[in-house]
Amino acid sequence: MLIEFTISNFGSFNTSQSLEMAATKLKRLAGNTVATGLSRNPIRVASSALIYGFNASGKSQMVKAAQFMRDLVLNSNRKPVERKLAVAPFLLDPESSRRPATLEMAIVVNGRFYRYGFKVDQNLVWEEWLSIHSGRRGLADGFRRVYEPDSNSYQVEVKGLKGIRLAIQHVPEDWLALTHLCQGHFHKNSEAQWEDVQAVYNWFKDTLRVMPVLQAVPHDKALELSKDTDRMLWILKFLQVVDPGIDTLQLEKSERLSPDVQLDLIDLVGRVTTSHEKKSALVNAIKASDTEALASLGLDFQGRELKIVRTMPKSGDSVSFSSQMESEGTNRVFAMASCVKDVIDRGYVLMIDEMEIGLHYRLSRFLLDMFNDPERNRKCAQLIATTHKSNLLDQNFMRSDQLWVMEKNDQHESRLYPLCDMQVKLGKQQTWPQFFLQGNFGKVPMNRVRRVPE
Repeated sequence: MLIEFTISNFGSFNTSQSLEMAATKLKRLAGNTVATGLSRNPIRVASSALIYGFNASGKSQMVKAAQFMRDLVLNSNRKPVERKLAVAPFLLDPESSRRPATLEMAIVVNGRFYRYGFKVDQNLVWEEWLSIHSGRRGLADGFRRVYEPDSNSYQVEVKGLKGIRLAIQHVPEDWLALTHLCQGHFHKNSEAQWEDVQAVYNWFKDTLRVMPVLQAVPHDKALELSKDTDRMLWILKFLQVVDPGIDTLQLEKSERLSPDVQLDLIDLVGRVTTSHEKKSALVNAIKASDTEALASLGLDFQGRELKIVRTMPKSGDSVSFSSQMESEGTNRVFAMASCVKDVIDRGYVLMIDEMEIGLHYRLSRFLLDMFNDPERNRKCAQLIATTHKSNLLDQNFMRSDQLWVMEKNDQHESRLYPLCDMQVKLGKQQTWPQFFLQGNFGKVPMNRVRRVPE
């Protein structure tokens, strides 16, 4: 589970800002929190968090930062040599523009607390660290590597991870050591000793799910998550929250392959065959959606299309509609349902930018209630979403430590803080949605209190 995400000098963030999922001592809506399994703070964390802010306040930058961090952990060793790292510092300050960006996540995996982060610019990793906190207060194993320009080398500190120092010292300057250590670049006998390092890597690879501005996922891809009947029924119920007129879902073979599938197949062809003649024939067959030719060349693939079945009110007969005939909102809801089902079932962490796109208030509320309900969210999955839906800014079903505000100060720097730290009392006839829409948050004195120990 995610405990804290800290960003500094990335995009519109200049000074360090932290999203903290650790729960405060509020007693209301205790079911909106889950136990971390730790013997010390944070004992409990929020199951969901909503981040509010006007356009260009920095909400999307936070999601992009999480996506960048995940991508770099998984792919830092796959970047072409001539390509720079895709990181942009805060450019409205001459000093910040010359400093590296800093990203750090505090997480809990299997009841253990980890902090992992790095400082990078477009050319190299300046610093990287991993701390593994055991049950003993104040003691942590892990590693830290710091780049020293004078010697053009790294100073490496290691504690409690036998044999890891030598492997880290030979990591290229634009690679992350975490990537290097966990993708087979060490002796297999060391895997048991470094299982904590692998646990952190696996958390980024498997548990963290980041969705930038929600777009419709091609149905033939989304349906890969929907092969079994139970999952299809779950997705159907999800759709029926906003469209009760949908009776059922059907999969039918399609004569044509979608553009996304064509691109995936062309990429696959480039990796599995070196024969120029066969590659050319496969690519031509893919572009023409010639499934018979593909089968004869050893690539047996059929396109599939989602059909939404409705009932005629007068006759009671069933009619199937192509997904292309449905609204963009319905298609986005379907794409989200496939992802959310996986997140809930496996206890993942889902970050969504602009959750409200294509979603009715009722479905947004249904989604939050699902994550906040311990009976439905048995694996302790978490949802972090940016939104403009002011009617979700409601402390009747969201705790004040689950509601966050993003805004820019006079220096155009993004600032992030929770409602629970705001020193304000609403008027008798005033609500939090009204307070937000009137642009009052930036005028409120703050008492920012850290929830997560260093």
